[in-house]
Amino acid sequence: RQTWGFTDGVLGNQNDLVWSDRRNLAAGAFDDLVLSAIGNDVFGNAVVFVTLTGIIVRNTSAGVGDTFTVGSNAGANQFLGPFNVGGIFVTLDPEACYCIWSNIGWAVGAGATDQMRIQNTGANPATYDILLIGRSV
Repeated sequence: RQTWGFTDGVLGNQNDLVWSDRRNLAAGAFDDLVLSAIGNDVFGNAVVFVTLTGIIVRNTSAGVGDTFTVGSNAGANQFLGPFNVGGIFVTLDPEACYCIWSNIGWAVGAGATDQMRIQNTGANPATYDILLIGRSV
C-alpha cells in the first residue's frame, strides 16, 4: 500500500510547505503562478517551493462550458513537473478536480522553470480552488 508523505520535513516522503487559495478568473483570463514566490501560507510565512510534490486544482463552477486548463503552458519559465514538456495541460470540466502526487517531487527552478498556468477557457467568469504541497529544498 502506497503512503503519501505528509510528515513534516524536507527529505523524501516529507513536506514542509503548503499553500492554498480560492481564485476567480474572467472568461479567457489566466493565472501564471510563480511557484518559487507563490505568496504566504496561512501563518504569514513566505512559501518558496524548490520541490513540488502535490498539485490539487478544483473547478468550483457548475455552469456548462465553464472549463479550466492546468499545466505547463505559461508564457515564460514553464514549470514542467508532471507535464514533462512545455505547452502540456489538462482540462477541468465544471466541478472536476485534478490531483497529482509524487513523494519524490518535481524541481521548481526559480526564474527558470517556476510558472504554472491556470486558465479559464470558458465563456463565463469562474472560480477554482488550488492546493500546492512541497518542500523548501
